[in-house]
Amino acid sequence: MRIRFIRAGIISIVATVVLAVITLAIIGTSAFGDSADLSYRTLDYDVTATANGDLKVTQHIDVKMRERTDSDDNTKPWKQLFQQYTLNSGTLTDISDISVRNVTDGIDYAQQSEPKLPSDVSSDKEWNSDYANHWYVADVSDGSDHPKAYTPGTDGLKPSASATEDDTTVEIGWNIPVTTEADSMKFDVSFTMHDVATKWKDVASFQWEPFGKKNQVPIGTVTGTVHFPNGITGKTSWTWLHTERTSETKRNSDGSYTFTAYNIHNGDYLDVVAAFDAAKAKGIARKGTGNHLKDLKQDEYKQQQRWLDKQRFAARARLVFWIVSIVLGIALCAWGIWAVISSNRRAQYRGSVEYWRDQPGISPASAARLIRVVDPSTRQSDEDRQLTATMLSLAVKKAIAVYPGPSDMYRGIDMSQATPVGLSQMIAADQGKQYAAGITSTIVILPLAIDEAPNAQQLGLSESEDALLNLLIVISQRVGSPVFDLNQMKVTCQNWQDGYIELGKFTGACSME
Repeated sequence: MRIRFIRAGIISIVATVVLAVITLAIIGTSAFGDSADLSYRTLDYDVTATANGDLKVTQHIDVKMRERTDSDDNTKPWKQLFQQYTLNSGTLTDISDISVRNVTDGIDYAQQSEPKLPSDVSSDKEWNSDYANHWYVADVSDGSDHPKAYTPGTDGLKPSASATEDDTTVEIGWNIPVTTEADSMKFDVSFTMHDVATKWKDVASFQWEPFGKKNQVPIGTVTGTVHFPNGITGKTSWTWLHTERTSETKRNSDGSYTFTAYNIHNGDYLDVVAAFDAAKAKGIARKGTGNHLKDLKQDEYKQQQRWLDKQRFAARARLVFWIVSIVLGIALCAWGIWAVISSNRRAQYRGSVEYWRDQPGISPASAARLIRVVDPSTRQSDEDRQLTATMLSLAVKKAIAVYPGPSDMYRGIDMSQATPVGLSQMIAADQGKQYAAGITSTIVILPLAIDEAPNAQQLGLSESEDALLNLLIVISQRVGSPVFDLNQMKVTCQNWQDGYIELGKFTGACSME
């Protein structure tokens, strides 16, 4: 009885931990979605605010492009990258002085006379010869599929004292040679944004938005430095950074302002609000009345307080979630221990003759199926319960192991010899790994399941357990490693035409049992 009690306690704890990991993986997947086809590894800005109210912007971009397919499952290569900006009389009137350089290939792109959609070019060969290695600027107010020629200095707007409804969406794009995928491709993109600042009696102020809520490109790290006109110092300039992500800011000795933001998601925004002494502003076309700095500081203070209140609410919500999770986990463990004690008491033979009995010949999948008989109102499908029960059984029987996070996080570690304590310490020591641990889970096919054959005989597996283990082994062979995560499994199985045969062996074994 003592052995059963200890075994039941260990199994309850392991089951609770595994279910918590799976729950966090599901939450992480639903919150952040799959990795985007296009992302920026890094995005670095070097910005100079001029005395006449313009911004001279240079971007250093490190782009990652994944292989993608169209609706017919055909490879859809990358041919064009672009950024869009909104012109408005009250905030930004024109963009000029555009230049694009492919840093990876060392090529300065030439200007293209008019925008060209890749879909309008008949062949990849024609695209590479006539359109690649060029940049363009277009008016896409009617949509990206209907670009119109835009001439800087001619098609811009006239500055006005306040924002108006005469928005024009301008797209700066550059055509790259036909590319299926690229782990890293670097570009320098420079241009001048006109009439960004407004001059008041005391200061000249502007709000610069590198990307807004319409941003569809995830970014690993964003850095930037904003320089002010000559003579402006940290005492005669003021800056504020707006973003919902983790960020850092710093004022430099020359009066410039540096910011860093991490892990930008689709739909995230980032903008910088700045002001400097009006005595150093010359030739600014847009003017306001009266003093502005006091009102600007008050408005930024209110926004900061709202943001802090929101952060406090989110922190309390996370604390409540973890407390509830811990309480439920403890309750689940206690229930498991109580259940095994109660079961042992009921199973004791009270007659005069000693009695022995073997473990019942029932598989985890069959036991999961019986839940429907005991409780017909349960909502979870039989297939989901059977798969979960069998997966947990394989983990308990040391055929597989399940760990939090992507497989890349364990690169260089012999996962067949890994210990939960060692991995927990490794993850806890790195904030990035703590975040990654909640996104997916890694499955490890242990040596006992690979080296010993047949699996069913050596590990004491039922037919359904053996079928699921073989399915995982086949998937690991397709991945090329006995260590793989759920994202790799999803990508590997997408084009697996015969995958239903292996899966059918498992579901068939469950039905036979």
